[in-house]
Amino acid sequence: MTHAMPAPAEPNSTVGGLSESALVLRRASNELNAELTPGLIHEVNNVLTGIYFNLEGCQEFLGNDGSAAEAIREIGQGVERIKELLSRTTQIHLNVAERETTYHDLATLVASELDLLRVVFPKTAKIQFLPPSSPIHVRVAEFPFRVALLSVAARLRAFLPTGKIELPVSVFTASQLEEFAARRNEVIPPGSVAVSFRIPCTIESAEEIDGYPATAEPSDITAANANTVLARIGGSLLFCNNSTSDDCDVLLLLPDCDLNS
Repeated sequence: MTHAMPAPAEPNSTVGGLSESALVLRRASNELNAELTPGLIHEVNNVLTGIYFNLEGCQEFLGNDGSAAEAIREIGQGVERIKELLSRTTQIHLNVAERETTYHDLATLVASELDLLRVVFPKTAKIQFLPPSSPIHVRVAEFPFRVALLSVAARLRAFLPTGKIELPVSVFTASQLEEFAARRNEVIPPGSVAVSFRIPCTIESAEEIDGYPATAEPSDITAANANTVLARIGGSLLFCNNSTSDDCDVLLLLPDCDLNS
């Protein structure tokens, strides 16, 4: 399918020279960076481990060259110190995230973000919130959930066609999601619930979203990063295309928490 060109930027109020939309996206980007901290630390730690083992090889190669060997030992000690600090930083971050994780009513959690979603999406998009047929509870930290929700919305904005469109935002119970999956011939992890953005075009993957030209400058707000954040709270992204109407439900899947079990 040929995607419509992104909607032109719309005038809105500004704060400090930045539009409302830019301020929301900047906040989402800052929060996303904070949420991805443990993963980034892990990557840096892997690089440091490689440096450390290369230093050991250099020490063996240098043999009796005392001055060079001493310098390499000092570098090795510095690498070990950095690895120790990174480990402590990761543990602090995980401890804080664990303390913030609690049970939420999913519909209430999504409804609390609707005003921000209306800022992120173009003013011509009419957001229609469709609550679930019965209460849903999920066990998440509100911070990463908001980051994932706003990041997905920010990337989807570039896909929306110009003009007035309906943009249903739904919350599906486990049984509603099973019925939806059966209609779309999709395989969904059992016991999942979902938040859905239904957009009037088809999407195959997060990579397609991130590869499509956006109206904003490149940033850390990507569908791939949103998927990483969702994975850390037990969820994932799923793209369900409807071949008969050329629309797509972008699902943020989360595990259902039955408080009565």
